[in-house]
Amino acid sequence: TQESVVNSFNQLRASRAVIAANKVAVDATALAAEGVKQENQVGTRTIIEVLNAEQERLNSEVNLVTARRDEQVAAYSLLASLGAAEAEALGVPVEHYDPTVNAGRVRHLLAEGGDKNAAALPLPVADRATRSLVIGPPKP
Repeated sequence: TQESVVNSFNQLRASRAVIAANKVAVDATALAAEGVKQENQVGTRTIIEVLNAEQERLNSEVNLVTARRDEQVAAYSLLASLGAAEAEALGVPVEHYDPTVNAGRVRHLLAEGGDKNAAALPLPVADRATRSLVIGPPKP
């Protein structure tokens, strides 16, 4: 629907803005961590402060990776809402499923009552299927 396309597009735009903000955060925390290391070398910062700065740098890098993942999810959600998230349209190198070919291949199974050599599994017997859903012992 149009609403899902708009929502997906807005999510994609938002995720790209988050990526830009996280790139700035990664640069800032890397610079801060380097500064704390240098201050530690001259004796004005403790090892704990160096480790905390490194942890903040690492957290900002993790946030950037997460934002990039969110961008990919949003992009594929947009493609799905546009109806373009098919393997063939995406150029995925797989054998493409053709429902008409498959229907022709298995249609005789329904008409003839099943083929023991076919890859399709038979449907469960109605009595057995209903008993398996009942809590307690089966009725005689």
